Amino acid sequence: MKNRLLLLLLLLPLLLIGISNSHDWGDDFSQYLLQARNLVEGHPQTNHELVFAEGELPYAIVAYPVGFPVLLAPLFKSFGLYIPPYLFLNSIFIILSVLLLFDYLKKTFDVRYCFLMAIFFAYNLISLVLKKEILSEFPFTFLLISILLMIKSDTRKSFVLGGLLAGLMISVRFSGIVILPAIWGWHLFTQRLIPVKKRLLDSTIFTALAATVFYLLNVVLFEIDLRNFIGFYAGQFDSNRLMLPSNFFGFFQKMAEAIFPPLQSTLWTIILIIILITGFYKKFKEGALAEWFFIFYLLLIIIYPYASSGLRFIYPVLPFLIIYLVKGIQTIYQFITSKEKSFQLLTIIFSVSIFLSFRLFFSLPTPDGPYSTDAHSALNHIRTNTPENAIVLFSRARALNLYAERKSTFLIQHKSEQENLAILKKLQCDYILYADERSGAFNQSLQDFLIINKSEYDTIYKVDRFLLLKMKTEDRQ
Repeated sequence: MKNRLLLLLLLLPLLLIGISNSHDWGDDFSQYLLQARNLVEGHPQTNHELVFAEGELPYAIVAYPVGFPVLLAPLFKSFGLYIPPYLFLNSIFIILSVLLLFDYLKKTFDVRYCFLMAIFFAYNLISLVLKKEILSEFPFTFLLISILLMIKSDTRKSFVLGGLLAGLMISVRFSGIVILPAIWGWHLFTQRLIPVKKRLLDSTIFTALAATVFYLLNVVLFEIDLRNFIGFYAGQFDSNRLMLPSNFFGFFQKMAEAIFPPLQSTLWTIILIIILITGFYKKFKEGALAEWFFIFYLLLIIIYPYASSGLRFIYPVLPFLIIYLVKGIQTIYQFITSKEKSFQLLTIIFSVSIFLSFRLFFSLPTPDGPYSTDAHSALNHIRTNTPENAIVLFSRARALNLYAERKSTFLIQHKSEQENLAILKKLQCDYILYADERSGAFNQSLQDFLIINKSEYDTIYKVDRFLLLKMKTEDRQ
């Protein structure tokens, strides 16, 4: 109890770090808030404010699974688009996850290592940077660690409760579905002292309850249009070549950069991969469920297009990567010398990493997004000076839905500028919000489109980095 209380005190600064009234242009957070607003207002979850060209593949998700919007709905009802409460919620989930991680680590490490690893998880660069955004990874990680703590191979109750939590976890982030093959692989191949019949039954119960909870939340209670959701990702796989080696290396490269932010090299990434593989091998031999989850999650990440593009993909398995890092360093250190001084070495590594992370974190500029002065003015102008049925083309379409309260659409990437123009006319999309190169909302494809089709539009509003254009009357036919 004293250890947990001390850890909690060390985590309290997280309630203040990174809390601001701003957000970047990431479109996902807008979708989550749109769905939270729909819950509050009693509207369907599917976002019908995104307008698509008939006959084209879906080029955006119209609704994410409802788990995260359900968590955000009470905040949206109380605070609307005021950002700090949502970022405060991130801090709460991080703190809860760290406290659970501390208990999980005690199964393998002594209390010194548990404190060190828990603090590093809380204050590393990945956690600090991501907590500035409204992301589903935080409740997802909390639920994941809860399941890992709960599951015990010899008790039916743990599989029942774990399955219920798994359904909620998959509803928060669909990538959590890899818990299902993980539970089967772990239970069938590592828990051989338990009768096969019991293992099969427990795994079936876990899977059935997870599927039931997901179905109830996302079909029965709140319809998210699963066909669109699954079809979108199927289309992504069809239209993008899988780059397994690139995604695999990129995943660990992000981890390497986060441990020592100034150190970005192929050699350092390769060294880290060797250490992590060593640690994973040592941990896998212990027969824990976490390693099976990590295998399937990593497989998902490296086959999914664009998976190496951000830190958020790492966060849910960051606790395991820290464990493998520690295990790997311990193993290599003991191989080199019989003296046990790995704790001192790890303390130095993690302390330097946290110091560098804070230095970089506090040097980051204010997020450039819909809360910047010019973006706010442009979005407000659209909301107050365009028809309610207007459709606006913008690179961050869902953000425009949320803040300008107008329907919006995207350019279709595989279409030419002339083909996209014809599609916009067919959609009766008369307006374009253009952000220039100085803005985080800048889109090269949109710039190319306007260069080719500039004679089709008039500029009707300008504020700093943003232009609002309207299709000329004679060109709408």
